[in-house]
Amino acid sequence: MVIILLRHAKALQFEGTKPDFERPLRPKGIKQCMALAEAVPDVLKFTEGIRPRIWCSPALRTLQTHIYGLPWAQRKTTDSTEDLTLYPDWLYLAESPRFESELHALGDQKPLMIIGHNNGLSDWAHKLTGGLAFPLGTCHFIVLRQNSLPLAGKFQIAYRWEPPQIMD
Repeated sequence: MVIILLRHAKALQFEGTKPDFERPLRPKGIKQCMALAEAVPDVLKFTEGIRPRIWCSPALRTLQTHIYGLPWAQRKTTDSTEDLTLYPDWLYLAESPRFESELHALGDQKPLMIIGHNNGLSDWAHKLTGGLAFPLGTCHFIVLRQNSLPLAGKFQIAYRWEPPQIMD
């Protein structure tokens, strides 16, 4: 199984005038997404050609990261039975145990991509890799592949991408 985790890009600071849920990306975050779209034009090379199921937090900053950073995910496929992106409410600020239980509930081995928030994403990646995954910064993209050998973690890091230093 392959799990792809993407932390949302850089968002405006929380100022209390709008709910945290409605914070948009900063110009820096949009630039991070553009760099991601160029560096990872498609994830099929990580998933043996199988388009992954996508779970995206319904918060504005994750929705914008999905749109700006993953142009391949916006393209329609010819397979009308293919799963669409899901935007489950539980994913907003979800913690590691919730990811674990939702993955278990899936009951299949189809590749999964999650676009979400910290600290939950980093904690879960850390747990899945037996402590080998570093915390995810804004717009960090990590591909985890299930180990077939009994190693420290259940998953190994197959690919990791971090955006270049970008000024606002």
